[in-house]
Amino acid sequence: MNTHLGLIEIKPEFVQRWKEWGSKLMGELKEEALITLKEEQLLQEHMFLVEIESKQYLGFFSEGKSMPANMERLINKLHRKLLDESRVRRIEGTLLYSIKNNE
Repeated sequence: MNTHLGLIEIKPEFVQRWKEWGSKLMGELKEEALITLKEEQLLQEHMFLVEIESKQYLGFFSEGKSMPANMERLINKLHRKLLDESRVRRIEGTLLYSIKNNE
């Protein structure tokens, strides 16, 4: 199982668009987002916003097999477009430990 995590520095003018995109993914697009997770064989995917020294970053974490996204799907095209337009740089992270409480 693969784990991908890190930070993506984004242009500050895209913060609101990312908040709106996150709301759509958790709301009206949730069913389609779940389908893409299954296609990509991901167990979970998380993205969050953080500010460090007046710069805006998206933090990301995904766990699973991580197959390539189906770029025929509109949701994936929109996600990729937003990433491409807003990204300044991507910083990969290294998982040091993972503890799960399965109770």
